[in-house]
Amino acid sequence: MNAVIVHAPCKINLTLDVFGARLDGYHDLESIVVPFTPADEISVKSKPAHTPYHHVTLDCDDSSLPTDEGNLAFRAAIVFLNRFMPNQPQDVTIRLSKKLPCQSDLGGGSSDAAAVLKALHRIFCVDPKELLELGSTIGSDVSLFLIGGPVLMSGRGEKVARLITSLSHIFGVIVKPDIEVPTAKAYALVDALKNRVPGKSTERLCELLRTELSMEKLGVAFNNDFEDAIFQAYPEVAEAYRCVASAGAIRALLCGSGSAVFGLARDYDHATQLVNLLRARFPYVTMATSFKEEL
Repeated sequence: MNAVIVHAPCKINLTLDVFGARLDGYHDLESIVVPFTPADEISVKSKPAHTPYHHVTLDCDDSSLPTDEGNLAFRAAIVFLNRFMPNQPQDVTIRLSKKLPCQSDLGGGSSDAAAVLKALHRIFCVDPKELLELGSTIGSDVSLFLIGGPVLMSGRGEKVARLITSLSHIFGVIVKPDIEVPTAKAYALVDALKNRVPGKSTERLCELLRTELSMEKLGVAFNNDFEDAIFQAYPEVAEAYRCVASAGAIRALLCGSGSAVFGLARDYDHATQLVNLLRARFPYVTMATSFKEEL
């Protein structure tokens, strides 16, 4: 059969309120998340296997990434086949073309996994509700990429609900300094902040999104509880934030726990201007546009 081609966008947390650690080691979160381009491209082919078991092959144009169970896209295929095709062995080939930088907290791995699930769903036509449940078992962010469009995320990230908003397109820029921020360390840094009060930005922005609002008013409501801790520990990320702000972005915002930084633009032309101003400063600079692709 012909390959099913699916795009795997990145994510921008317009708000990210981080609460205390739970008994299972995770933190409760509240966040408004929007998928954006750039996006990885994934093609998936499947045919009946000539063996009594499933076989998955993953080819990736980034040699630094694993192509086995260490890759969420590979794992998603295995989990899907075991769940929905237990007695019909399949031979699945996945080709992954990477456009998103690693170690940026743009959600690339989870988005790739969701894209594989979408592709297999289109091939085998499974129940979308079951697919969402399956996504949450693969990774915390996988389900939000399955829904598409602006999402309200809570719990450890596995609880997601589509948001109905007045937003059409959001434009911006993404830069990534040449440094990595391990997620576990980011949470430890937040926990170590004295007298920290978790934000309530998600609730505020949810109210704003029900009304017509300008990009300027939208940007004022952005918040990320990781910013203070990450900027103190990683001056390179703080410098990227300052550069995005000084280039004229309406609002600079840390992407998740970092290290990438997003800059909100008024429109396409403004985003293009930001990209041109920042391109010489960082190893990774790209335009970002809100993205919607449902199951």
